[in-house]
Amino acid sequence: MKQVLQWTLVLFLGFASVALAQNSRMILLIEPAASPGSPLAIEAGEVVQFSAKAYEYSSAGMKVEVPITAITWSVDPATFGSITQQGEFTATAHMTNILHGTITATASVGPVTISSSVVARLRSNASYTFSGTVLHGNTAIKDAKVVITSVGMLPFMLDGRTDANGAYSINVPPGSYIVRAQAHGYLPQYFDGVSDPQDAKVFDTDPAQQVIGNIDFNLDTGGSIRGQVTDAATAAPIEHALVYAFEGNNTRPPGNVGQFVARTDVHGAYVIEGLPDGDYLVSANHKDYITQFYDGQETPSTATAVTVSGGAAIDDIDFALNERQPDPVFTFSGSVHAGSTPIPGATISIIHKGRLPYTIDGQTDANGYFSIEVPPGSYIVRAEASGYMTLFFDNAGTAAEAHVFVTDPSQLLIGNIDFNLSKGGSIRGQVTDEA
Repeated sequence: MKQVLQWTLVLFLGFASVALAQNSRMILLIEPAASPGSPLAIEAGEVVQFSAKAYEYSSAGMKVEVPITAITWSVDPATFGSITQQGEFTATAHMTNILHGTITATASVGPVTISSSVVARLRSNASYTFSGTVLHGNTAIKDAKVVITSVGMLPFMLDGRTDANGAYSINVPPGSYIVRAQAHGYLPQYFDGVSDPQDAKVFDTDPAQQVIGNIDFNLDTGGSIRGQVTDAATAAPIEHALVYAFEGNNTRPPGNVGQFVARTDVHGAYVIEGLPDGDYLVSANHKDYITQFYDGQETPSTATAVTVSGGAAIDDIDFALNERQPDPVFTFSGSVHAGSTPIPGATISIIHKGRLPYTIDGQTDANGYFSIEVPPGSYIVRAEASGYMTLFFDNAGTAAEAHVFVTDPSQLLIGNIDFNLSKGGSIRGQVTDEA
């Protein structure tokens, strides 16, 4: 039985918090601290002495310890353990469903109050087993994915897959859990027979019952959407196109809930299965073609929704895609001179003025000429050379004053971008040893 352990919330399970006091440069550090990306591990019944120190940053950026005038300690939830006002923490002696807790120190440094926290977990070697089957009617579903999600302050997921008989077995640590089964072409389901995780049955592990069995699922196929994707110009089928069905007006990227996908075969045919009843926006996508929404629309706002009801199969949701044309290439050309003398090796920077700015550089040849290719966009042009004053086109000293070129498909060559640079002034002197 293949089993995959996924700790999905490791990234925020707890660092030793460093709390910055409001309107001050003070911080409070707690020891012992959690490791980055992992909570502090404590045995059930273990006694841990916590301490805290306050620091203030000087104007020079130095961290200087400052005296704490008063400090209080707390633990949340209270069932995780107890802590004295001297920072002595005692973890609960018996394993419960509360596996994580937070120890917080709140300190006064003169008129300033600062706080910091450490997330801790109870270390446990106990293991419980969830087992059951995933079927469709009386037929076993092989390779169905069963996901067990913890319920609590710091949730995590464990998952496994069914065997040829539709059976699964997944080991979990103590805790509270909900269980979901899913398989390609079927409607996902939470135990016991519900679609909403809020309605799912919560299982609390019990040391007297190591195996939690008969967690069985019977999945429905739901509805389907079928069709073909072809080339609009040639009517040839398009293989490997991705067809997405977005539930409602949800057109979020792949991987989100409410979005289903299928890939076209050699005949351009596709089928999206396991659809709950509802209205769907359907789109066809291929790297060499322009994305299209049903029915022949370029945007989701003008798309025709496809309605799935009663588990029906909706056929003939076809797409005829237009081939994507390569973006035109534009050429900036010109020269850089000092008076009538060409400046070889001058740097020409073509600076994109869009939301994501970037720069494409080139250099002048021996005759002071340059030619630089760029994609479509809006640009300003700068020339610079050693010993000369930098200049933007057209005779502008700053980028804000520079001429903005907006590319036009009817004019691929943008020529006569000429610069005449001045040497400017200079400062000369000598540096010697005072002694």
